Amino acid sequence: MFKYGGFKFFLIKISAGAVFLVFGMFMIISLGTYDTSDPGLGKLQSFGGTKNFFGYFGALASSSFLFAFGFYSFVLSFFFFYFGILFFLGIFVNRFFSKFFLILISSVFFNHALVGLYPELKQTGIIYNGLNVVFENFVKVYN
Repeated sequence: MFKYGGFKFFLIKISAGAVFLVFGMFMIISLGTYDTSDPGLGKLQSFGGTKNFFGYFGALASSSFLFAFGFYSFVLSFFFFYFGILFFLGIFVNRFFSKFFLILISSVFFNHALVGLYPELKQTGIIYNGLNVVFENFVKVYN
């Protein structure tokens, strides 16, 4: 279970695990306390209060994640939190980067299913919207 290798790998895995764990917790809490009236992308302001738990920086981070990934940003936050725990405890993780890219690719399918169920939903993220436009144009050209 606790396979750190040598002391050097122990420090690397503990450090990487702590970074992923803190980033995952930060994103989970900042996304959970996200408010549309907080400053974010497109509405930067240095005055007034924020309702986000982490203040101005948390509001910007949650707004950026929601802008890029939509509601799927919660899944990415839990992914970083989960793998942070695994790295921190020294549990061996096979193909971390392939799992990360599969999670990113699945965000497109998740958002597509979400839009299919709830057509009025607008917060699907710019990554999904961009790939959706490319796919629709590809289908129009070759159909």
